Amino acid sequence: MFLPWDKPSLSDSLLVCFGALALSQVTGILADTGTAIYGERHRQKTVKIADHTARTRQTLDAIRVTCHSLEPPPLVLNKHCAICDFQPRCRGLAIERDDLSLLSAMTGKERARCNAKGVFSITQLSYGYRPRRRKRNRPDIESSKNSGKRAALVRNDHKLKALAVKKNQIHVVGTPSLKFDGTPTFLDVEGMPDRDFYYLIGLRFESGGEQAERSFWADGLDGERTIWENCLRELKAIGNAQIVSYGAYETRFLRHMRARYILAPDDLEFVDRLIETSVNLVGCIYGKIYFPTFSNSLKEVGRYLGFEWNWPQASGAAAPSLRRAWELGTDDGLKRELIGYNMDDCRAAARVADALARICGSGASDLGAVDVGSLEVGFQRTFGKFDSALPEFAKINNAAYWDYQRSKVYARTDKAVRRSIRKPQRRSKGATVDKEVTVGEVPETCPRCLATRIGPCRNGSQVVHDLKFTRRGIKRWAVRYRYKVYRCRECRAGINIYSRSSRYGPNLRAFVVYLLLELRLSNRKAVEHLSLLFDLSLDKHEAYRIKSAMAEEYMPTYRGILRQIAEGGLVHADETKGVVKGSGHYVWVFANLTTVAYVYSECLRNTMTTSTPKGHREYATLLSIQQTLRYRGMGFLDFMRSGRMEIDG
Repeated sequence: MFLPWDKPSLSDSLLVCFGALALSQVTGILADTGTAIYGERHRQKTVKIADHTARTRQTLDAIRVTCHSLEPPPLVLNKHCAICDFQPRCRGLAIERDDLSLLSAMTGKERARCNAKGVFSITQLSYGYRPRRRKRNRPDIESSKNSGKRAALVRNDHKLKALAVKKNQIHVVGTPSLKFDGTPTFLDVEGMPDRDFYYLIGLRFESGGEQAERSFWADGLDGERTIWENCLRELKAIGNAQIVSYGAYETRFLRHMRARYILAPDDLEFVDRLIETSVNLVGCIYGKIYFPTFSNSLKEVGRYLGFEWNWPQASGAAAPSLRRAWELGTDDGLKRELIGYNMDDCRAAARVADALARICGSGASDLGAVDVGSLEVGFQRTFGKFDSALPEFAKINNAAYWDYQRSKVYARTDKAVRRSIRKPQRRSKGATVDKEVTVGEVPETCPRCLATRIGPCRNGSQVVHDLKFTRRGIKRWAVRYRYKVYRCRECRAGINIYSRSSRYGPNLRAFVVYLLLELRLSNRKAVEHLSLLFDLSLDKHEAYRIKSAMAEEYMPTYRGILRQIAEGGLVHADETKGVVKGSGHYVWVFANLTTVAYVYSECLRNTMTTSTPKGHREYATLLSIQQTLRYRGMGFLDFMRSGRMEIDG
């Protein structure tokens, strides 16, 4: 396979593999390797057919399905459309459908999210734009807050872009600025990306009140240095030249030339100044000025401002193909077309710079620019001013703010009121012990050295807070467990015969899980609920620790549920996607007629992964038990209090 470019890509290897598959249909033999001959030096690259066969067949199958399908493939415009013969047809269909792929700045994921919300056209997307609501800020406070903050990151708003396209008006965000400190010199460079070679440089600047244009052409790689030196000489002759480009390609060109060729100290300083003072027009447009065009490309913005290229297929992606065609045939007509296209880019950049200067100077009334700030909604109170039908109602409404004064303002509050407000904020000193239990017996031998000389060392106790369920309600219940710690007289090891358990009893832990799952309270609300009803001061993270402990305790029950479903004759399965910490995750549901099991997964395939976060596994365990009990008509709280570890089949 002969390839014209100096850097073969993956698609070229797939093309070689496709040729091998095509020949195998005729000869019945699939070649082991193929050869790609590329570039002017006819270098060779060996392609292993077996490494690309699977992907090539997959591509062929997709093409075959598309050809035999009654429905046309989805219309999606991409970067390769500029060099495709079907671009006018596809673009015409996209404009007719008002397709979202016309907005080239939108990624495939962003389009998919819009489609999931029922947004398929640019007009529909434009209705999603909501002007910002102004905040009521004091100037002195606002200036002090913003003094130490960094500048806000500028982002491109696709919805505002769609609104500009729908209204066919330029929309300006904030106060963009464009200022030239020297002589604006519009620079446009053409290169061959596969060879890292620059062959054409175009300059446009003002000299003596008239526009001057210069073009520098290189026939081959050896002419690059010549056109760079001629361009540098012309820039120095302009005097105080300031490079203006549309995009960052030209700035990278200056950096590459500075590093590639040795310059005199004064020339090096001159190039550094050009790079430092250069102006990128795209940076002035991005996120600040929204032209009613599908993209911010020079071709679309220039055509909107009334500029037309002499080359009908003017495109940065098509220019290397035209240069390659000239190299193969040395047609001077192609060379003149490329030089004219390059100079048209400089003229279009000058037209865009003039429009931006008028917009930034607030003199763009003839362009019909719209200040987005004028669309913003002014500050509004949530309920507005209260207009009462009777004076008594106004007095009652004003009294509604008294609670805030009593709870937040203490300057002139009575001491008794202040104590009553602060009382709920104090933590409880501890519940009254309702029962005392002495546990443990004197150990006969030391578990460490098996000695029999054991004596008491100290007394210990622990208070376990719990709830007591009666026929008429629930009440707080606290039990103090007293025990003794012994010490071996031989090895001096301490022996604690009382195994410390949780500070909270089984009924209290079951009630916490009931609040979290059945009543769907948050961890903080569950703790506040216990504090309010039973005067139990739990740490705000204690609800999570209790849920974790209960999930570990009932893990055998959860495994039994999974085993019953797996061994049954019928399984219903479904999955749903959720967002956890910014990424997509899945929850699988497996059920039969009497049992339900939830399985958390980070992907669709590996459901039982060891990397599953612990909190999600615990929640899936308790939720499976809850739903299974609901299927069977059993009480979740009663089951958790009973302590049964298995659910009978």
